[in-house]
Amino acid sequence: MGNDVYIRIFLSVIFGGLIGLERELKGKPAGLITLTLVCLGATMIAILQENILKTSDITRLSAQVISGVGFIGGGAIIQTKEHVQGLTTAATLWISACLGLVIGYGLLKLAIFSFMMISIILILVKILEESYIYNQKRIKVLLTLKNSEDILKLKERFSKEINQIKIVKILWKDYNQNLVECTFSMNKTINLFYFEKELLKNNDILDYTLIS
Repeated sequence: MGNDVYIRIFLSVIFGGLIGLERELKGKPAGLITLTLVCLGATMIAILQENILKTSDITRLSAQVISGVGFIGGGAIIQTKEHVQGLTTAATLWISACLGLVIGYGLLKLAIFSFMMISIILILVKILEESYIYNQKRIKVLLTLKNSEDILKLKERFSKEINQIKIVKILWKDYNQNLVECTFSMNKTINLFYFEKELLKNNDILDYTLIS
């Protein structure tokens, strides 16, 4: 095995980590560590298959990676009476494994281009989808909580599909002071007064400041 093998492994960690970071910031169940490991694992299998397993069927292990990750992704999908959640997370797990395989086989130019396309879909296309298809807007709020653990209650409160207002990003500003910046997504028809009213229903919030 040449030195380029280690470059492939390093690249899979970087790309998998960046995709996972996007999911982590949005509070999704498969985040930074999960997607990094999925991408890295797929890369390792591809390298192993390419350099060690010189069999007639060189696609066998890769096929098992894809089907195995599909099984893991199925665990992220939650179906209720009205909605299905987790499809994007499952698809992200699957495509991260595909990206890892591409990197593992040494197709680095294709891997870089594919990573760019994945990033565009997860970030830019998502913004366009919310703004023009689902008619959504985002509001950033700086919150002061009673306790740092209260963010879990807040996240649960504003993450259900039936809610008109949802938390899409959480960023700690000062963990010791229980100061956290939250980005909320909601329909453009919801006015600021209604949003603040819903926010103040949470007794765990001591103070808040609208950023945008």
